[in-house]
Amino acid sequence: CPTKLDRTNHLAGPMKRFLFILLLVAPGVAAQPFEGLTEAVEAGTYGEIKAVAISRHNELIYEQYFRGAHADDLHQVQSVTKSVGSAVLGIAQRKGLLSLDQEMSHFFGGLYDMSHLDLQDKQAITVEQVLTQRHGLLWDETSTDYRNAQNSANQMINSPDWYRFVLERPLAHQPGENFTYSSGASMLMSRIVRVASNRSTEEFARTELFEPLGITDYHWEGYSEGGMGTGMTQWPNPDGDVPLGFGLWLQARDLVKFGEL
Repeated sequence: CPTKLDRTNHLAGPMKRFLFILLLVAPGVAAQPFEGLTEAVEAGTYGEIKAVAISRHNELIYEQYFRGAHADDLHQVQSVTKSVGSAVLGIAQRKGLLSLDQEMSHFFGGLYDMSHLDLQDKQAITVEQVLTQRHGLLWDETSTDYRNAQNSANQMINSPDWYRFVLERPLAHQPGENFTYSSGASMLMSRIVRVASNRSTEEFARTELFEPLGITDYHWEGYSEGGMGTGMTQWPNPDGDVPLGFGLWLQARDLVKFGEL
């Protein structure tokens, strides 16, 4: 996919979003001039916003770019990738390729001995529990900065096998009981897609989600303060599949398409 250098990455946290999208679809909302919005964004009232796109009834009624950004720029959408991943799994479910009650043993048994001491209590975690972030795994990526060595997501990123790192985390709760935000659990979606579809995660997302939406310009790359072209593009899992927890880059207009979907 085309790569366009993003030179305006000014946010401190590596997992913070660089893109601000307003999606207005309520029938009673009338088109309006959005007086003061452009000035407020330019002034930094809402942070280092690069793009604002407002859509109503599938029509862009406001679109402005800031801080050197342009309409054809790709923006790293960070954890919005998780929403894209859940949509991809939903498509697979609709096609009858998977069910929400299928367990991790089905998807990861071909990679690991799931009866191993560190893995056996993760066998019965279901697709639904991964999607709802009720996986039960001990995980903390919210109390420290993502660059902190104690951050669970940071530890995963620096591990040689992301899937195994996630599945080897001890259980803090019975799966299905407690919500725990985890980019690691969301990474498991990539393997689920591959096993369910017998295709790579990127290929399935491209043909079943992006192409039908007319999204042709996108990119997967891990966060880097140097911008696009300086981050991770080789994914440390046995399949080498693109991640569905973070790392996706999209244009603002295409993110609006996904939001409308």
